[in-house]
Amino acid sequence: MKRTAFIFASIFLVLLVSTAAFGQGGLRGVVADSLTARPLAGANVYLVGTAFGSATDLDGNYRIDRVPPGAYTLRISYIGYHSKDIEIVIQHGRTAIENAELSQDVVLGETVVVTGQAVGQAAAINQQITSNTIINVVSEEKIKELPDANAAESVGRLPGVSLMRSGGEANRVILRGLEDKFTVFTIDGVKIPPTDATRAAEWANTGEVYKNGNNKITWIFSAPNDVTQWTVRNNFFTIGDSGQAFLDDFQFGIASPLSDHIQEKLGAAAADAFTQVDLTLANTPGLMTNTMRWYEDPLGANKLKDQTNWVTERDDYDRRVIEYYRDTFDCSYSAASIAYSAADGNFPVGDLNWFPALKAQWEQGEVRNLLNLAVDAEKDAFYETLTGPDDGYLQLRSYAFNDNGEPDDDDDLSAKIWTAWDEDWFYLYQEVMDDIISGNASNVWENDCIELKFDPEPTDSTQGGTSIWDTRLTALGPDDEGVVSSDNLNNVAAENKQFARKIIPGGYALELAIHWSAIASGNGETVDVGEGNIFGLAINQHDNDGTAARVASVMWGAVMLDAAWNT
Repeated sequence: MKRTAFIFASIFLVLLVSTAAFGQGGLRGVVADSLTARPLAGANVYLVGTAFGSATDLDGNYRIDRVPPGAYTLRISYIGYHSKDIEIVIQHGRTAIENAELSQDVVLGETVVVTGQAVGQAAAINQQITSNTIINVVSEEKIKELPDANAAESVGRLPGVSLMRSGGEANRVILRGLEDKFTVFTIDGVKIPPTDATRAAEWANTGEVYKNGNNKITWIFSAPNDVTQWTVRNNFFTIGDSGQAFLDDFQFGIASPLSDHIQEKLGAAAADAFTQVDLTLANTPGLMTNTMRWYEDPLGANKLKDQTNWVTERDDYDRRVIEYYRDTFDCSYSAASIAYSAADGNFPVGDLNWFPALKAQWEQGEVRNLLNLAVDAEKDAFYETLTGPDDGYLQLRSYAFNDNGEPDDDDDLSAKIWTAWDEDWFYLYQEVMDDIISGNASNVWENDCIELKFDPEPTDSTQGGTSIWDTRLTALGPDDEGVVSSDNLNNVAAENKQFARKIIPGGYALELAIHWSAIASGNGETVDVGEGNIFGLAINQHDNDGTAARVASVMWGAVMLDAAWNT
């Protein structure tokens, strides 16, 4: 009996649920644009006052299921369209179909204004705020935005500035009502002459205008009447206050070091190898000119094999080089730091800051120059005596190229540099070979050479006289070991070196050496020193702690090569 009652109750519950589900209805449809009939995806569709709702899919379709029978208000809304209400009736067990089209609407929001300043103009405004004087700054970006025909028109937009016009074009600037003769213009610190010579400025207000671009603004306090200052960008040369951009102007200089425009390092290959280095100056066209000379004639490397357009009698480059060397030497001093490591034969050359007097640009259109820096392991009795069997020498070579683009062996200028030093002394020997002059000389003693030795113990007295030193004798050391004097020399046929040494302030010893032809004999050996009329300049300095910072400046012809060694 109990079991029969339980089965009956279960059947009744299933029938009750089925009847309730069967009594519900549904709703579906499509929402589209009233003008284009394009389906609206994501439109909201819901029955007002209930929790029944849906959103349209990508095709504009929507569906709402299991809605109790009854009357409802169907509301459809979409951003940018008018909402739409539709009265519907849901019937038992049926799904109603209700399509709708929405018309477009105009939505008005709050006004949003976005303002900003270009980077250059923002910097200009900050400069005006922080300046100690009354100043107006106009950036390059701002000038580009203005529809002005020239710079004067742009200046006329600043407060307190008015313009005088001639022929419809502004040609004079008036500051704070003063006459235009009190206004001065400068560009990069160089005063610009007035348009009317009779109206030159005598004094001026403190207001200044700068055109800067991306570079740092240069402040000029040299004159009280600098009112309008224009600064151009990407300067390579600087001009002094005299405003003369000529080589004989003492204040003419280089705004950025040449090392910024030349390869940073000259790497040397292993022994017996050459490393080709391209010394192209990317941003210095025309800076370096063909002014390297040798015995009042162009270097052999500067001309082609059959070149005949050089006329020595009409060539005045030597005089120009001497003048330029004189001016620039008084202006500043620059050296190239050379790091030397004899253990592995490595000769890394650091950042080169060439002295401005070193001009190595070959004549354009006639010849291409190739500079090689090499470590040569060539050995002979002379060199092993000097520095030992494990060292090589530095060699710099300059080639000319013929019309076929091949190196011309007959126009070959090369230089070899031997160095040796100890904690108390330093020695430099430089051999220069020029095939044009020396006739393809292969004997080292037939070439022009320079020898420099630093005095390890300079005194306060002025010294001068004759000294003989032959590098093929014993290795150089203190004075009593390597320098041959008249006391231990059997015979001197001719002097091979004249020197004068002067102690100058700062602990420097300045020595000028001149080589002559000489034949000397000593210790039973006859020595042919060779010929040459080159002079060299040696400078060394000794500190109190025993260390020495040596600087050697070697000049052949009118060309100066500077190098610094630290031991």
